[in-house]
Amino acid sequence: MALRKRSPKVTPTENPRVSEAGSSAAAPVGRPAPTPVAKRRVGGVAAAVALAALGGLGAFVGTQANEAKPYLVVNAPVERGQKIESSMLSSVRVAGDPSVLVPATEAQQIQGQVATTDLQPGSTITRTSTATSLGVEDGESLVGLALEVGRLPAREMAAGDHVQVLFTPGNQNTQAGDENQNHDPVAAVVEASHHDQNSGKTTVDLRVKQADAQKVATWGAAGTASVIMQGAQK
Repeated sequence: MALRKRSPKVTPTENPRVSEAGSSAAAPVGRPAPTPVAKRRVGGVAAAVALAALGGLGAFVGTQANEAKPYLVVNAPVERGQKIESSMLSSVRVAGDPSVLVPATEAQQIQGQVATTDLQPGSTITRTSTATSLGVEDGESLVGLALEVGRLPAREMAAGDHVQVLFTPGNQNTQAGDENQNHDPVAAVVEASHHDQNSGKTTVDLRVKQADAQKVATWGAAGTASVIMQGAQK
């Protein structure tokens, strides 16, 4: 009589592929739970996307602000202190900031103002290029002289020129006690000048020290003031 071999009995716990329900075919394959590192990566990607979106919005706004528009430029040399006239203004389309450059639509507001700095043809006009008048620094005064021919150079004086005001009584007699006054030359800077065709006189606005303002004004009223130009001191 032949002996039969017994096959080892396999239980569900001995086969790791068998589920607790006893069916290996129906066992679902689950996804691993996200690790903290994976969560951080997802959060970083989302933040990067948000920043990129904000950056694109900022670039769009900047492009709109700097879109080429007509802005004011000067078409002729304009010196500091010179009054801006309509014939001096033109427009050009450039990309600029309206808070810095002056749009062409504001041309009438610029007309009649004075230049605060020298402007060359083609220079754009900024918000600080013109003003209603040139300011006077502390300790200084602005004095106007109406000078006849022979009391100033024939060459037109420009704003920023350094000059001296001299006491020149000529054939006029000095007033009583005037010989005791200080007649030293006074250094000054030209702010503006204008020649009057009717009177033949040239009006010159001079910036002088406050202590000399009264003396220069007195000379001007008496017709004893002359203006000479001086070169740069070496």
